Amino acid sequence: MIDRQRSTPVQEPKNEAEGKATERRSLSDATIRHNLNLLSRFFSWAIERGHATTNPVRMIPVGKRPQQTPKSDQPWLDDDAVVRTLVNKLPEMYGLDVLPG
Repeated sequence: MIDRQRSTPVQEPKNEAEGKATERRSLSDATIRHNLNLLSRFFSWAIERGHATTNPVRMIPVGKRPQQTPKSDQPWLDDDAVVRTLVNKLPEMYGLDVLPG
């Protein structure tokens, strides 16, 4: 079997439980986190209306939940010469006559 996301061979599961565990691993952390948030919101709704007494998602320790990957602050344009050219082409009304650095 080949994992379509990774394009690498994957060993066949030995039993049904292992097969389900393999399926869970193929989801990204963001997808798992999103699904947990949806499920938690659903249970909060159910508790408010008396359909449930507890929110099982809140029983999952925070350390066991997938963490959000930090977003890196990357410039849109890497070349300072291109930035200067673009700014110089802007009309005077923007007041960008002086560029830092």
